[in-house]
Amino acid sequence: MVSEVFSIAGAMIGSVGGAAFIIVALSTWLGKVWANRILEQDRLKYASGLEQIKNKLNSERERSQFVFSLYFEGQFKIYNDLWAALVELQYGVERLWKEASRQNLQKFIKALQEATPQIKKSALLIEPEHYNEIMNALRTFEGYRVGKERLVFVRRSENLDRGQIQEVIDNNRGNRDIINSFTDSMLQKMRERLCKAGVVLPGN
Repeated sequence: MVSEVFSIAGAMIGSVGGAAFIIVALSTWLGKVWANRILEQDRLKYASGLEQIKNKLNSERERSQFVFSLYFEGQFKIYNDLWAALVELQYGVERLWKEASRQNLQKFIKALQEATPQIKKSALLIEPEHYNEIMNALRTFEGYRVGKERLVFVRRSENLDRGQIQEVIDNNRGNRDIINSFTDSMLQKMRERLCKAGVVLPGN
């Protein structure tokens, strides 16, 4: 009788223990399934977020490259036109130095009048350092013009003052030297600016 009781009790405990084991096993399995699902959902969510960030960065990079391309193309044209204007002014300086005639003076004045507003209108795309140097140089060009006008006037005057003429010539020579030095320096700076932007120039 006692042995039967123990047998029944053991069977009951065994069945309860087996059920508990099954419940624990199922809980563990379900936990892993849900954990994997949650991880997969998080992975997809983060992957989607990263893809959106990547697309946004690519879009901003492309837009920046496009803006820079427009800026550089505009600056390249302006620098090219600017250099042509400076060369024309330098030619005018040399023509006047060789012969201070009214004809050469008028050509120089015309070139100076055309270059000044052109440079001011292009100020937005000219490097600030270059713009300031060019504006200072224009004042030197203007001083050279005034000096040559005085020389033409004095030489046409009946009362020649050789001392006055020599003073004007010396001032003009000083302005001419400054202009030539500026032109050489600005050429080098313009070339460096274009090379930094990726332009391959002859001789580089």
